[in-house]
Amino acid sequence: MILVVDVGNTNIVLGMYQGRELLHHYRISTSRQATADEYGVLIHNLFSMGGVFKDDIEGVIISSVVPPLVHVLEEMCDKYIGRTPLIVGPGIKTGLNLRYENPREVGADRIVNAVAAVERYGGPLVVVDFGTATTFDCIDDKGNYLGGVIVPGIGISTEALYQRASKLPRIELEKPKKVIGTQYGSCYASGDHFWLCRASGRYCGAHQGGNAGRAYGYCYRRSCRVNCLGDTEHSESVADVDAGRLAYHLPT
Repeated sequence: MILVVDVGNTNIVLGMYQGRELLHHYRISTSRQATADEYGVLIHNLFSMGGVFKDDIEGVIISSVVPPLVHVLEEMCDKYIGRTPLIVGPGIKTGLNLRYENPREVGADRIVNAVAAVERYGGPLVVVDFGTATTFDCIDDKGNYLGGVIVPGIGISTEALYQRASKLPRIELEKPKKVIGTQYGSCYASGDHFWLCRASGRYCGAHQGGNAGRAYGYCYRRSCRVNCLGDTEHSESVADVDAGRLAYHLPT
């Protein structure tokens, strides 16, 4: 089995693959202060509850957008799993041709998103990932990674408004029942929901017929509300949503 680790700014998502089948997956909080021992004990306990043990793991691959944790997780893998992990980064063979001015600037999360989406759907496509940041990545029909767009994630936007607007309280976002809100919470939810859905649709739609061709919404982060962020009713250019699971396709 292969252990895949997706280190994000907010969460770390763990998955255990047998071939192309995802057998187990877990989500834990990203802690920059946690040690290799702490991560080792936590990951061991999670997988042992699912009947997966050290000797079952044949390899590990890590995608991280939190550089300080890469060494910590490498140490954890060596000490608790007995495997040296493959780190997604410059030089790894993914099958993508990064047509970026500086390919080393492309985040590991965006690379694995693109690889997984091409494997699942084929190109051309637009990959939309709703995480701490919302990213849009464009791949053409030849597997060329053309670049994309990065905007603040919905959580960051909501928190920034709460911190900078004195009279606006912090709220729990949920899908609005209508566009025009009649109280603060519904006004706020409507603004975030319809703005992001429309922005996603407009960006994807702008590429239809061009380099990106048909557009696909692709979201694997369970922390996003799929009924909100992946709602095709309000984001008509998004053709598909894959949510709540890892979607790595590892090099053989």
